[in-house]
Amino acid sequence: MSKDEAGEMLNEAVEKQPKAKKKGCFRTLGKVCGVLFVLFLLWYLICGRSVPLRISKETTWITEPRTADGKGVDYSRAFELRYYPPEMKTDDNGYRIIARHLGLPNYELTYFDPKANERKSYNLDQAALRAQGYEKLGLDPNNKPDMTYQSHEMAIRDHTKAVHPEDLDQQGKLWWEIYNKTMSEPWTLEEYPMLAPWVEHNFPVLDMIGEAVAKPAFFAPLVVPEGHESLQHLIELQFGSIQDYRSFAREFQARFQYRLGQGDIDGAIDDKIATQRLGRHAGRQGVLISYLVGIAIDGIGYAEGIAGNLDNQPTAEQIRRLMKLQAELPPAITMREAMESERLCILDGLQVYALGRPSSPADVMPPEFLRPFVGFGLDWNIVFRRANLYLDGTLEPKAMRPSVSEFVLSLPNRKKRSENFIDTMASQFVPAVSAAEEAQRRLDCCGNLQRITLAMLLYNAEHGTLPPACTVDENGKPLQSWRVLLLPYLGDADAAELYAKIRVDEPWDSEHNRRFHDQMPLIYRCPTAPKIDGGKPGETNYTVIVGDQTPFDRSGTGKTLGGFGPESTGMVLVAETRQGVNWMNPASDVTFEQAKEGISGQKRFDYDATNPHLPKENAIGSWHTGGANFGLRGGGVSFFSETIDTELWQNVLTGKARVE
Repeated sequence: MSKDEAGEMLNEAVEKQPKAKKKGCFRTLGKVCGVLFVLFLLWYLICGRSVPLRISKETTWITEPRTADGKGVDYSRAFELRYYPPEMKTDDNGYRIIARHLGLPNYELTYFDPKANERKSYNLDQAALRAQGYEKLGLDPNNKPDMTYQSHEMAIRDHTKAVHPEDLDQQGKLWWEIYNKTMSEPWTLEEYPMLAPWVEHNFPVLDMIGEAVAKPAFFAPLVVPEGHESLQHLIELQFGSIQDYRSFAREFQARFQYRLGQGDIDGAIDDKIATQRLGRHAGRQGVLISYLVGIAIDGIGYAEGIAGNLDNQPTAEQIRRLMKLQAELPPAITMREAMESERLCILDGLQVYALGRPSSPADVMPPEFLRPFVGFGLDWNIVFRRANLYLDGTLEPKAMRPSVSEFVLSLPNRKKRSENFIDTMASQFVPAVSAAEEAQRRLDCCGNLQRITLAMLLYNAEHGTLPPACTVDENGKPLQSWRVLLLPYLGDADAAELYAKIRVDEPWDSEHNRRFHDQMPLIYRCPTAPKIDGGKPGETNYTVIVGDQTPFDRSGTGKTLGGFGPESTGMVLVAETRQGVNWMNPASDVTFEQAKEGISGQKRFDYDATNPHLPKENAIGSWHTGGANFGLRGGGVSFFSETIDTELWQNVLTGKARVE
């Protein structure tokens, strides 16, 4: 081989060498990609795909009725079967009476438009939905309402616009002045003649609603617009009815104050009871929001005081009548009952995604921040079982959503992904449930204080004075607490029987009376208050405030209510304290000097060490958040904020001012 030929062969070999390397690199890359694809495929087959939902009591909670395709539970139908009363299509359903006379509300369904960054309304066929609602109520689908009403609020707005047609600021000021006065104080048409048309037109409507809420059943029908069959949407369509309940409650509140101003105490009692019946019915509509609205309406009823007109005080018979009617109110729905319906709604929303129904509206649960979890595949049986544990209260939710790193680390693990998904959802809905539970306990506390306050007014009606803070012996030593003296006036047979066993002429801690220290009626304890001193059953957190300027002192003699000023309807008769004392202890009540510092304050006091029953801090306060409940001289119960102005608070304690 010549030298030139050898050189050419060498050059040719050199030229071919990089191409071989390139081909080797591509082969290696192809092998790596192939391995990765196989690994991904194996991961996907093993834990990347969603595990279909299996219908069972542990997952779907109920197993019947089924959807048309049999793959899921028809939660909407289950809701109707569970909550529609047998009287749905008869006039024993109070809502049916209201619908016949006033018609059904507008049905609105909204969604969030991310492009416009605002909520918008779906265009629904209102006539078709109303026809569907009438049919479910057993009414003619062409029903023509024969009554209308204008709200008290709008009647005042029309007046203020006529008085100040061009000045919006003056309209607002005048409106608030009239509205606030007529909603919180007794009034007459002599004071507000512009409300005469409202009185004439609306009172027949309120009479009709009062008759309706006295019925044993009260339920609005679910209507189903095409394309919006999820239970979440059906519940949202009830919001129009829920808004009506709020409006009716405000109308009863305005008429209650009008009737008090007229001296019609029996009529005012009827409106107060109608408000509370409406609240109890509203709470039973089978959804958490209506449960909360029912609590709010019931609270309006408790706030109304039948002794609010100092010129026309209720008689003993009228007070007893109110106490009897309140005792006969339909029982408030429990949180467990409310959560049964909320569970249906939550599980229905989860099922939309579990069954892979992309045609479902985008605003059905779960919320947008949870949807990335769904795209990676979940074990829906884990999701549903864990959801039920949260709804049962077996699991406590995490305080925070999973972090981005937790989310990324959970991607390879379907079980962890599934748990993160429902844990994140639970962090949203469980705190709302806890808040609802506290709202119910606060309302129950209002019920306790209402009964105690009415018992005090009944005692006053029969004796001419309030009960003394304590009775005393001939040497001035305290014998019995006001709580013992009120037992026969609480309208409770067991309390009256307990009073008959106590020797009121002996000290509260005599050998005989000690036997009753643990037999405190539950009415003397706030449901929110924790078990104090190891859970002693006789510990109370309700107190009167004793002092020369307040309605109670420790002289052993009751004070008259007539000695306080025109603003005394808002004066405190009974208050909450965070300190637990035995209910029979006659020397345990808070003094004016202790109370005047405010509500739930942090000031500490120096007390006589020989009396361990007196509170050492927070003389007036509660276990509720933000303030405390108080029974007032007017017979109502109000919640005062702990941020109340100190001077106003002191004037409220002495009957010189009211909290607006």
